[in-house]
Amino acid sequence: MFPCLTVLSREETDARAHQYFEGLPLCREARTQFDFSLKLFNLGCTAGTRSILMLDSDVITVARPVELLEALEQPETGLQYNEHFREPLETIASEFRLPDLQARVERACETRVQPLFNSGVMSFNKDEILDYAVIERWLGRMKDQGVTIPILSEQTLFGMLAHSSGRARPLPEDYRVGRGAMKLRGAHPDTKMFHFMASTKNYFFSLGVPAALRAGEAAGNNVA
Repeated sequence: MFPCLTVLSREETDARAHQYFEGLPLCREARTQFDFSLKLFNLGCTAGTRSILMLDSDVITVARPVELLEALEQPETGLQYNEHFREPLETIASEFRLPDLQARVERACETRVQPLFNSGVMSFNKDEILDYAVIERWLGRMKDQGVTIPILSEQTLFGMLAHSSGRARPLPEDYRVGRGAMKLRGAHPDTKMFHFMASTKNYFFSLGVPAALRAGEAAGNNVA
């Protein structure tokens, strides 16, 4: 299915990152603090193309994702992302009892996190969006002011990069995230993609996989 696919081991990416972030010690440290941080920091030292498509492993596609495919062919379209129903740090703040976490992060970094941002599905131009020198500065400011994000720091940093670019926009509603994924195609026949995140993860196999199989069968019949 993917003749040009390359799989990189953790050992290989660790070696590349160690060299790549030699002058960015806070980025190097942040990369190892949480598994999801690899999504952000591995891009610089592994991606050999400008056009980036990022999909979490709890994402299922049930129709041709036209918007994402067009964005990959036209990288100047900016950053497209999966829109959440909550602010990026809202859940973390409540779970870890850290009131005003997002406001504290934004004040420390002197920027904003893109509203309702979720990094589970994204397309963007790597050269246009990624700036590790800026991230290093943000990490330094948060460290100086004692602002700590317990988990999902990569999503927060991606969200700030998205906002700073001035060219971020959410994908259409038919790229559903979280609660919307439970509705599936019965109520929303035009849905192209489901992101079974957080409390909806248990529906990935019971609802998501059957929906993908039905979509595949329908596509095969249409071709025939």
